[in-house]
Amino acid sequence: GRGGRLSGAGARGGMEQVRGQSCTNPKCIQPKESRCFYPIDVSSKAGGRDWSPLYGFVLCEACYEQYRRRGTLERCHKKRPLESHERKCTYEGCESPALSGQFIRIDADTTAAGKDWSSLVGQILCEACYKRYQRNGSLTVAPNKRSGAGGSKQKRPRTEGQQLAAAQEA
Repeated sequence: GRGGRLSGAGARGGMEQVRGQSCTNPKCIQPKESRCFYPIDVSSKAGGRDWSPLYGFVLCEACYEQYRRRGTLERCHKKRPLESHERKCTYEGCESPALSGQFIRIDADTTAAGKDWSSLVGQILCEACYKRYQRNGSLTVAPNKRSGAGGSKQKRPRTEGQQLAAAQEA
């Protein structure tokens, strides 16, 4: 099988998935919520990790993937999924604070795009505000370069054909 698969005894393709169980990781936040569960045994090799400290465990998909990618079951607080009541942009100037496909918690370790995020630690930003800060280093909406005073669009210079057509209409 592929190098990223968990090996298990008697499994098709070297991966055994157990249904109807629960995760035995004591720190798992949703031990019964998983599409499948993975028994860890001596033949487990996924991700090139040493799985021996987990022999005998049954892991949910989230814990299994966490260990396969990071080599630890410890999760950082920042990556904890946001509760439904937290899924709201906390930037006061946000135009759509509850409408986003993704919300990002800003913490002391946030360093995206080399910006200084320290003034935003503790905030939760919608994707639009996050990307704006990542791009501009500011949450303030920059004036649209294509709009003139009062937000009306400036007209582009007419082509010769447009000028001719406008003259014929007049």
